[in-house]
Amino acid sequence: DQSSFKNADTVTITLEDLDLNVDSDLVDIYTTVFVPAGDANNDVVGSATKANGGTSIPLSDGDQLGRLLDVTFDDKLWKTPTVGSACSDALLAITSDTGLAATGFTLIETGPETGIFIGSFQIPGAWCESDTASAVSVTGLDIEVNYVDFRDASGEVIEVGDSAGVRATTGSVSLDRTVYPVPFGVPDRFASNTTTTPDGRSVFPIHQTGMNTAGTARSAAGLQTGEYLEKGGLTVHVRVNDPDFDTSANGEDLIAQNTTGTNVGPVKISVIRGADSVVLGYAGGDSVKAGTIDAGTKSPTSTRQFGPMNEIAPDAGIFEADILIRYTDGPASSTCPDTNDYVPINGASDVGVNPFSDRFDAAPSIGDYCILQGDILQVEYTDPADASGDVNTVTDSATFDLR
Repeated sequence: DQSSFKNADTVTITLEDLDLNVDSDLVDIYTTVFVPAGDANNDVVGSATKANGGTSIPLSDGDQLGRLLDVTFDDKLWKTPTVGSACSDALLAITSDTGLAATGFTLIETGPETGIFIGSFQIPGAWCESDTASAVSVTGLDIEVNYVDFRDASGEVIEVGDSAGVRATTGSVSLDRTVYPVPFGVPDRFASNTTTTPDGRSVFPIHQTGMNTAGTARSAAGLQTGEYLEKGGLTVHVRVNDPDFDTSANGEDLIAQNTTGTNVGPVKISVIRGADSVVLGYAGGDSVKAGTIDAGTKSPTSTRQFGPMNEIAPDAGIFEADILIRYTDGPASSTCPDTNDYVPINGASDVGVNPFSDRFDAAPSIGDYCILQGDILQVEYTDPADASGDVNTVTDSATFDLR
């Protein structure tokens, strides 16, 4: 019914041949052969050879008698691998649709005497070319349906068919803004507060007329509660548009798979300042994992994982993650406020003063860590298969600014 499909799409096959209307009073049905003990026509619509005493009957062209219709990927029969084979075990861990019969594919006549038959199945998540081959994706392959007409209008045996491509979609990633405000904190997070001004601290004090003017005793204690805005952490919304992950017929899906060969999700979130950068974490992975911000090792091994990304609506193909960014989450600089209490993200409890090691994987090269005006927030999505079937990386970015 289409010229191109993607992973998990529904394929509808329509077959028209009045010769198959063998009973004009009933809706005729043709099923897919599946014999657990094995059969020459397994995973083929037609008749099992086991019904003939277990002896297959090959025709002069090499086909089996009883073969009516089959589905192939790149001219190889879509067939369930032998139970217990290496490919069978790997395939069952990915999908239950191991072959055409496993999908329950059936050709059903549209009416008692129409001679038009319809059947459907879902593009599998993977397949086995043979018992010894690896379970691989069908993306990038051609899918074909072949029908053996044992008697055409001239009385000859002919084979007709149709084909389509199984293709992927090139994904994209985006942020919800092009400019974000610079996050800010509260005095408790900074070094000794002995002045009434926010000098050296990332805070927003209220207007002078709203401050306590009790005198020097109050000044020695620094800014008091109520004299500054509460902490201003920033929540950013990262969206990935990739219909390849929209695999459920109903309900919302997830991007929940790590990048091939790594233990991290496909979406990387970074803050960049010139040649310096920190990696805040990775989203779209298989699970949420406590870890630190990558500021020194540039290795994702211990970097925190934000976990799966949720589809925003059924069949949308757009997936979102919400990321909280604090004022500390940028490259180190001598102009950053002197923070002595970092909010931990490595699983440690937030009690008392927490050193930078509870949030970052390396000591700051100079000053402290923070986000400054002009810093760049960058998201990077590694698409496992774009429209050409290759791994592709796309990015989006925004700036931090004070207004």
